Amino acid sequence: MPVRSRSTRALVALAVLALVAAACGSDDTGASSTTESSTTETTAANAAASVELTESDLGQILTSEGKTLYTFAPDNGGAPTCNDDCAVTWPPLVVAGEPTVGDGLDASLFASVTRDDGDDQVTVNGWPLYLFSGDTAPGDANGQGLGGVWYVVGPDGAKIDND
Repeated sequence: MPVRSRSTRALVALAVLALVAAACGSDDTGASSTTESSTTETTAANAAASVELTESDLGQILTSEGKTLYTFAPDNGGAPTCNDDCAVTWPPLVVAGEPTVGDGLDASLFASVTRDDGDDQVTVNGWPLYLFSGDTAPGDANGQGLGGVWYVVGPDGAKIDND
């Protein structure tokens, strides 16, 4: 995984912050065709969602198929609150059935919760898990700390706060 300086991560974060703020600040409750399409694609791609433990610049983190997983502070360990346009930028890790958990992880921490759209989203220690559309390569963690509400997840399900 390429090593990125703090300033590079900060620049990437600033570049996507406007998009994130717009997507997660929306009070729009109607689902657009883009949202429905994105959710359907995410569901199909993660029918047998897996969560792995990966070593990164932030320490050991949770990933799915090499992509970094995040928690969203407003979820506060409960129901997913990133829906509609927010879920386009921050796709939920959805699953049909039970998630597959990799070596080194406590399977008892993982479950799922039903989203507003009816999909089941993978949770760790009660926290719904999300991917970030701004992460383009395996190991990217460009969403870390964005808006002070999005955090990479450690193996125990706790957010990693590197500030």
